[in-house]
Amino acid sequence: MSLPARGFVVFLLSAQVVQGQDDWGVTYSSTEICAVKGSTVEIRCSYTYPSTWRGKVNTVEKIFWFTKQNDGEPVDLTTDSEYAGRVEHLCENNICTLRIKDLIESDSAEYRFRIITHYDKFFGEPGVTLSVTDLQLKVSRAYSGQAELKCQTSCRATDNPYIWYKNGEELRTGISYSGLVNFGSADIYSCALNGQENHRSPSVYAPKPPSVSVSLSAEIEEGSSVTLTCSSDANPAANYTWYKNETSYSSILNEEPQLVFSSMQASDSGQYFCSAENKLGRRTSEKFFIDVKYNSHMMMNITRLVLVVLVVLVVLVLVPLLLVFLWMRKKNASISTTEANEPIETVEMHQTRGRLTWMKQKSNRPISPLCDLTDLSSETLGAAMSLPVRGFVVFLLSTQVVQGQDDWGVTYSSTEICAVKGSTVEMRCTYTYPFKVWFTIVKKTFWFTKKEDGEPVDLKTDSEYAGRVEDLCENNTCTLRIRNLRESDSAEYKFRIIIQKGGSYIGSPGVTLSVTDLQLKVSRAYSDQAELKCQTSCHVPNNTPYIWYKNGEELWTGISYSGLVNFGSADIYSCALNGQENHRSPSVYAPKLRSVSVSPSAEIEVGSSVTLTCSSDANPAAKYTWYKDETSYSSILNEEHQFVFSSINSSDSGEYFCTAENELGRKTSENVFIDVKYAPKLPFVSVSPSAEREEGSSVTLTCSSDANPAANYTWYKDETSYSSILNEEHQFVFSSINSSDSGEYFCTAENELGRKTSENVFIDVKYAPKLPFVSVSPSAEREEGSSVTLTCSSDANPAANYTWYKDETSYSSILNEEPQLVFSSTQASDSGQYFCTAENKLGRRTSEKLFIEVKYKSPMIMNITRLVLLVLVLVPLLLVCLWMRKKKKAVSSTTEANELIETAELDPCPVYENVSDLNMVSAEQTEEPGEQEDLV
Repeated sequence: MSLPARGFVVFLLSAQVVQGQDDWGVTYSSTEICAVKGSTVEIRCSYTYPSTWRGKVNTVEKIFWFTKQNDGEPVDLTTDSEYAGRVEHLCENNICTLRIKDLIESDSAEYRFRIITHYDKFFGEPGVTLSVTDLQLKVSRAYSGQAELKCQTSCRATDNPYIWYKNGEELRTGISYSGLVNFGSADIYSCALNGQENHRSPSVYAPKPPSVSVSLSAEIEEGSSVTLTCSSDANPAANYTWYKNETSYSSILNEEPQLVFSSMQASDSGQYFCSAENKLGRRTSEKFFIDVKYNSHMMMNITRLVLVVLVVLVVLVLVPLLLVFLWMRKKNASISTTEANEPIETVEMHQTRGRLTWMKQKSNRPISPLCDLTDLSSETLGAAMSLPVRGFVVFLLSTQVVQGQDDWGVTYSSTEICAVKGSTVEMRCTYTYPFKVWFTIVKKTFWFTKKEDGEPVDLKTDSEYAGRVEDLCENNTCTLRIRNLRESDSAEYKFRIIIQKGGSYIGSPGVTLSVTDLQLKVSRAYSDQAELKCQTSCHVPNNTPYIWYKNGEELWTGISYSGLVNFGSADIYSCALNGQENHRSPSVYAPKLRSVSVSPSAEIEVGSSVTLTCSSDANPAAKYTWYKDETSYSSILNEEHQFVFSSINSSDSGEYFCTAENELGRKTSENVFIDVKYAPKLPFVSVSPSAEREEGSSVTLTCSSDANPAANYTWYKDETSYSSILNEEHQFVFSSINSSDSGEYFCTAENELGRKTSENVFIDVKYAPKLPFVSVSPSAEREEGSSVTLTCSSDANPAANYTWYKDETSYSSILNEEPQLVFSSTQASDSGQYFCTAENKLGRRTSEKLFIEVKYKSPMIMNITRLVLLVLVLVPLLLVCLWMRKKKKAVSSTTEANELIETAELDPCPVYENVSDLNMVSAEQTEEPGEQEDLV
């Protein structure tokens, strides 16, 4: 979360934390806060406390924030001198806010809240951890004239815009935390967060011109300790390198800020300078001359020491020589007494055309060669030799090797030769063979590297060397010359001798030839300069000139194999050895993008394998990086020359581009668009307007589906057979919707790769009640006492509320508020005109009036009704009387005969002839109650 308040930015982890017990509690709005140095931060909490304490009212006496404790007691932050003038404590309604302005890194701490009441105290733990960090501008990569900068902080990233500054002026504002900028040696860049313009990052810039200081300002004598210090203002910090007496930077003395001489020598005199270098550039100091004076006392001591050493050497050499001389005189005297006729063995040395031959003779036998060595002159002396022949250069290891047995011998002038590709090389040897007879003749000599069926193959007959080989022999000295050397010529070359009288000999081991290419290496690169080194695996003699070329033209010639050059994105550099101008090194240059290719090139469908290939012509070889849909280069997809989708998804559609980069520069390809084809996704149906839809309004149904190629849409209603098509557009429009349009709608989305059907969406059309209809049940004539039901019905949405009225139009007298009006027993007074209303929030409609007439019943009908009722009452009575009489007779027949019983019989069930008689009896019974009592 970002809390902007008066231009400050704070990043919060907004997980609330509640600490509490027994009604005590502190709730912090955040557990962790990360803020930029110099900004303002707010820490907020709410608190609770027990309002009563053991039956007594409890009140808050003090509340404060703290980070430290003194003797176990928290220290109020407002009294801490480190926060003086920077802290505000605001509290209202149990919510407290701590505001700290102008944050410094030492403000990083855990902040806790303290409550002190009249009876107790409490603080919320754990508190809020504040981390204060500085905004940093990092140089992630730099190359020819450009640098990739990243504005970073340890705080969690936000969408807050970044402001970029160049030389103190605002350059641009954007949400990207990184950017590619053009960088000059004098440019200064910085960044800030939006709203934090006064708290910019430290600036980054190339080194300023270095200064050199010397620890001894007085005269420097031999043996003294001297320290040279190189210093330069730079960010990122500079790396330092020390040099002496040169500008080619080929001889590095030291790669530290200080160059220390623990004991100066006279040879240390000279001009010294240093370079300061970071990713953004390189600057060189002025030269500083060191003049080491001879130490007179030291020279006296050295002179004395030398004299002593010379005397000792003379004694050690002369004494042994004197002893040898005396011994030889004594031996010569003894030899002179030898008999005159004894055979004498002599050794003679002959020199012919530079050849030295030692011959021995015993008696009168022919002289035979003992050893044959070719005088290779002073050119063969030393560890290495250069043989210039018609503009070529070959480097030889000049250790002479002699192979021989039984007077056979081959002497190679070199055991190893390293030559530059395209040049010419010479291999030389001398040979000897046994002089068995005076007329022994050498039949054939040749050089070879291969054998066929065990026999060496003459190099002159080898097709690989056709037109490039010469074999020159004279006076037992043979030279093999190979022109236009190839790397395949690297091999071991041996010499073979074949004599006429039979016999042959091979000088083994032979001469190992290594053919190598001249290489131009980029040792370091920065801003718009590069340090190049012209190298070969061969040993190059000192003072061999190098020729440097820029864009095909000769740039300079010098003995240094390295050089610092200004490098543009289109520049091409190469080098060659002097005399080898036709055999230049491969050129070095910044990447030149050729193309971005996509495989397969046909239509791409979801799930298929797709390969993007970035190709570039560059030396040194380019490194590739893939990006998508952006120009900030902040999101790297891949760092290979190929970017492979093993199973591509629809989300992979978009524009891709690659960069090719080496030490000399960076190039960005054109964008290539990847269009992934796929069947429609599940369609989504939206309804507009989304609010309640009333009859007569305009309603639009929209069907949308993610598909490539775009889907074709079809609309259906209330069916799954897809037989009735409503519309074949992605929108289905009701310009004036009707109640009959209510129902479930769905759509299909279809392209050549598939078809998908949406979920159903229900359209509920709201409308006012239609004209109500009134029905009567029963529908026959209605007489008094009958049951009658009136029903009011109307089509409405939402459902209507019904109200019944009678004989009026003022609607003042409501009979009922239900759909039905029920008369359980109608009366004549119920006759009249009835009507109903149907009403919802959209309107009200009144039915037609319905006349209800209730008929009176006739007298005959009344009498018949009474008679029926009487019969229904008397029949059960009659049956009861008959049963009682039968039972009484049965009781009297069993009575004893002698018992006198006085009875007065009263017929319990008299039979009346008509109803009038029944009425008379009833009257008599009413008038003579005493008689009835007597009878009983």
